[in-house]
Amino acid sequence: MGLDLLKEFIRVNHGKLEVYSNEGYGLIDEHGERYENREPSFEGTIFHITLRCDEKYYQFAGEAEDDWPF
Repeated sequence: MGLDLLKEFIRVNHGKLEVYSNEGYGLIDEHGERYENREPSFEGTIFHITLRCDEKYYQFAGEAEDDWPF
């Protein structure tokens, strides 16, 4: 559930999630998901998350401005 929630959060906020692990690379953004193998390989995993830091974009899917109580 954690990765699915993060993927939805990235998509809703027009962000980007990049994952590098050994020779694997994954990119998740508003256009979908792409995976490939890359050289050279390294030991470990790196997550790189890019988000827009603007209140009009930064939200979960169910937190539309029309739903706010104030």
